[in-house]
Amino acid sequence: MRVVATFVAVMLLHNAACQYKFHSQNTVGAMTGDLDAALSLNTINGFQRGPWFGGIGTGVDYYYIRTVPLYLSFTRFLTTKLKSVYFTLDGGTNFVWDKTTANFYNYYSNDGEFAPSLYYGACAGYKLGINKKSGSVLMSVGFSAKQVNERYKSTVPCFNPPCPEYNQKFEYDFKRLTFRLGWMF
Repeated sequence: MRVVATFVAVMLLHNAACQYKFHSQNTVGAMTGDLDAALSLNTINGFQRGPWFGGIGTGVDYYYIRTVPLYLSFTRFLTTKLKSVYFTLDGGTNFVWDKTTANFYNYYSNDGEFAPSLYYGACAGYKLGINKKSGSVLMSVGFSAKQVNERYKSTVPCFNPPCPEYNQKFEYDFKRLTFRLGWMF
């Protein structure tokens, strides 16, 4: 009897584990907003169960200030078939990785300190499956936003040292339309 109970328990656990399937979504995107157009590269790795996919995403965002986003992504496919419309929500943080692209109010000195800031987005897309083993082409249109926070210290010249030091905080908010093309396997 114990052998049968153990076998049934192992089969139930195996069945529950098989309901989750690992996927990777890798995309190249074009973004446009108030400032200019730019490129983004993203990868999201996670698990799918039925029509739901959730994972951790990262990439490179070249829009005005170069950043590296780190976020959670949740996707809902309308069907589990090879071809399906889907909706995605992303949310997390981003880190400035190239300070030379962040020359706003600090007179091109690049002395500011950047803090991790908010990143979020949403898109609607279409999954075009080739077959169950080789993966799917992903195409999406959406909206994304990133914030960048900078703290900058400056000293005002004076005739009688020590000169006063001023702390300034700059908050940048970039909202963009996005188009992504990628591969899911």
